[in-house]
Amino acid sequence: MGRQKPFYDWPIPDHRHRLVDFVGEAFLIGAAGVSAYQFVRGLRGAPSGGRLAAGAHAVRANTPRVVGSFAAFSAVYCAAECAVSVARGGKEDTWNSIAAGAAAAALKHSRRGAFGAARAGLIGASAVAAAVGVFHIAFEWLDHTTPSRRTTITTGPLAPVATAQLPPPLAHWRSVVDKDVPT
Repeated sequence: MGRQKPFYDWPIPDHRHRLVDFVGEAFLIGAAGVSAYQFVRGLRGAPSGGRLAAGAHAVRANTPRVVGSFAAFSAVYCAAECAVSVARGGKEDTWNSIAAGAAAAALKHSRRGAFGAARAGLIGASAVAAAVGVFHIAFEWLDHTTPSRRTTITTGPLAPVATAQLPPPLAHWRSVVDKDVPT
């Protein structure tokens, strides 16, 4: 029999693996940051003589809850970003991230009512737009301050290879930021 042709014409990226990668990275980054924050918070609030134990206790008590919430929010954000990408016909640009930030923040605060969800969505979209702008400015600055990334091989068994293009730092974020920015 064979497989039927799907009803869409564009190639859909593998959103399942993107979701797993995104949530895993968010969990690890959140675990590192929240652990450090909770440890310092436990140190500051403890009497002298028991600060180290109090810091470790604060990490054990609070980090799993906060990191789990952060990972769950990241899963909602990634799912919204993939849904917006599919709804827009497979376009991958910064507007997907901004819309996903608005949707995830509004969904998180939906128990506060329509006005609270709308306000949270506006704040979420603004935060993602600001982050994308900061990344764009940082990459423009890196382009102007770093020397050319071309290297020339002139000796050895690889001499016929004249130039090789080295990948830029943070190549994934570069691809996310430059999708929608005109040059």
